[in-house]
Order: sequence, then structure tokens, then C-alpha cells
Amino acid sequence: MNKELIIVTGASSGIGQATAEKFANEGHPLLLIAKESIKSEKLCGSNSVCVKIDISDRQAVDEAVKKAEKLFGPTGGLINCAGGM
Repeated sequence: MNKELIIVTGASSGIGQATAEKFANEGHPLLLIAKESIKSEKLCGSNSVCVKIDISDRQAVDEAVKKAEKLFGPTGGLINCAGGM
């Protein structure tokens, strides 16, 4: 059974990174979006698309989603962990 694509924003640290790790451990393909580089080799492997973009850049987010869905199929879940201080 193929797992659904999961999109996680704010995936470079904190709750976003922990959430991404949980879904990765369950075998889900991932689209990981972060303002900072995602340094985890475990997360940015063959079963994921990792992008360094600001989620306020709608065009960049749309392009990243299209790329990930082309590789892994439709999005099954979106977890928004991006935040500002």
C-alpha cells in the first residue's frame, strides 16, 4: 500500500522537524518546506522533496507542491508548523 504525500511547513526545526520525522518513520513521502535549510539527511532523502522557501511566497509554494505531487501523487495531509517571531 502506498502512503499519501504529507506536506510539512516549518520543517527545519522544532515541532515541524519532529512531525516530519514521525511521518518519515511511517514511510510517507514528504514535501518539507522551511525558511532555513533542512540539514537532516534522514528527512531529505529519496522519499522527500525539501525546499528552502518562505511560505508567504505563494508561487514558490505552488511550484513545490506541483513537483512533489508529480513524484508522489496527491497530497494526503498538510501540517502547518511555520511561524514567525
